[in-house]
Formats: sequence, structure tokens, C-alpha cells
Amino acid sequence: MIRLLAALVLTLGAFGVHAQAYPTKPIRLVVPFPPGGSIDIMARRLAIPLTAKLGQSVVVENRAGAGSIVGGTFVAQSPNDGYTLLFASSSTLTLAPAITAKLPYDPAKDFTPVSLVGDLPFLLLVHPSVQANNVQELIALAKANPGKLNYSSFGNATTNHFFGEMLNSMGGISVTHVPYKGGAPALTALIAGEVQIMFDSTPASMPRVQAGAVKALGITSAKRVSSYPQIPTIAEQGLPELVGGAWFGVLGPGGMSEQIVTLLHKHIVDSLAAPEMKAEFMKNGVEMIGSTPREFADFVRRETAKWGKIARENNIRADQ
Repeated sequence: MIRLLAALVLTLGAFGVHAQAYPTKPIRLVVPFPPGGSIDIMARRLAIPLTAKLGQSVVVENRAGAGSIVGGTFVAQSPNDGYTLLFASSSTLTLAPAITAKLPYDPAKDFTPVSLVGDLPFLLLVHPSVQANNVQELIALAKANPGKLNYSSFGNATTNHFFGEMLNSMGGISVTHVPYKGGAPALTALIAGEVQIMFDSTPASMPRVQAGAVKALGITSAKRVSSYPQIPTIAEQGLPELVGGAWFGVLGPGGMSEQIVTLLHKHIVDSLAAPEMKAEFMKNGVEMIGSTPREFADFVRRETAKWGKIARENNIRADQ
């Protein structure tokens, strides 16, 4: 018994030293989308102060595919030593279970929540050639030209696919969904005129709006965003239930140690509190959130129920 206790003490002591020494090598922050999209932009911005605070490089690695399921699966199956993290979005943890019967991971068990980072609404965008300057004019145009308008998305069953189908059902129109492999190619297609409509988050699309490459007809926030007060909400334009956004946050594989989670959480929250980070996020219309791991887990459960209901009502299903 004495030898057993001694061995246990040595094991726990070694674990404590290991946890205190973390990190001793670069950390991968996996973004489950292609480079250039909104989530990718925010992940790379957060990686800069985290690198300084942790004393090791935080390297953003893009693993896109299947509406963010590819990247989520990669992290869920990685060692839970804190060196592979996921910069998850609502697509990975709340939309995927709402539309997929058999995910390769369990959102509630295969990830360790660290902290929410931010939440951002989406802009309803149209190509400059579209003869509509507000939501009601767009709805009227779609009704007058059934089957002639298309909208792009980041991929099947992603956030802006949900918004596109909500626009269809709430507006009583039928605009065709054209999925792309990520936010950047979907926005490029809109700018090129391959599609006429898109919902996109503000970090990636606002510079294109300001440059005149696309028009913004409305925003999915409950009230106007202070950074862009000139853009009316979609709710105030006659579709009061078309409200929501995309959140993003940091998680690790399931079973990550409490010591490592606590350290990462502290540095994330401290990074978000920096004035330059606040200014950067506000510039992009992002509401910063520094939740506790428990608050993050509770938030994911609520969001899963909400989007599951929307998926059922609008018959949104993942590709088979």
C-alpha cells in the first residue's frame, strides 16, 4: 500500500509539473474553414496576443470541409494535451448536430470548452446590379422573378444557409441556394455576379460594402450595430424573426486538464480585454464575449436547441 501511494504521489506530481510547464511547443489553433473568411480573420487576430502571453507560437491551421465538421473531427480526435485547439463556430457545435443524424463527434463530450470569444451578426448582401435597396424591394423582386435569383452560402447547412432559407420562408419567396466551400469563395461569387444574394458576417464583407463591390440591405442583429448605424436591421424591415448571428470560441479535445483550461481561459480573456483588441473587434462589428468554460457549455446547449428548431421548420438537412 505504501509503495502504491508513493507511486500515485509521484504520478500526480509529474502531472502537476507537466501542467505548470505548458506550453513547451507551438500550439495549433484549427479553423474549420478556408483562409480569408470571418472566422479565420478573428482567429488570426486572437493568435497574436495569445502567442505573446503563452510564450509559444499559436499557429492557425485551416482544415475546411463538410460545413466545418472536418476541422471539428480532427480536433475531437487529437490528443487532449492542449497543443491542438479548435476555433469553433456555431456551425461546428450547434448547427451540425441540428442537421446531422450521425456526427463523427459528440459536441457535448468530445470537446472541452475554454471560452466564447465573440458573436457577430450577418449582413444581407446583394450584387450591385440587383434592383433593390431594402429587404421589401428584394422580396418584391424575387416574387416577380421566381427561380431567377440565387444566394451563395459557406456550404450546405452553414449559418448563412440557415439565414437564406429563413428569408425564403419568412418572405414567401423561392431563391435558389448555391453552396460554396467557405466564406471567401462564396463572397467572391457574389462580387463576380455568379449569384445575386448572400448573407455574410461583417469582418469579411464590410470592406466590400464600403468599396461598392456589394450592397448591404440589412443586418441580422436585434438592433442596429453601433459600428454601422446606417444599416437597418432586417427585423425593422418587416421580418422580425430573422435575427441571429454566428458565435465563435476556443475549445480543446474532450478531457483536457483543468489546469491547462484555466491557463488558456485566463490568457484569452486578458487578450480580449486589451484596448486594441476591443477596437479591432468593434471595427468589424463583433461583440466580444469572454465567458467561463461552464457558461460556454451552457450556451452551446441553448443554441443547439434553437437552431435545431429552425432546421426542422425549414427542412434543412446535411448532405447524405
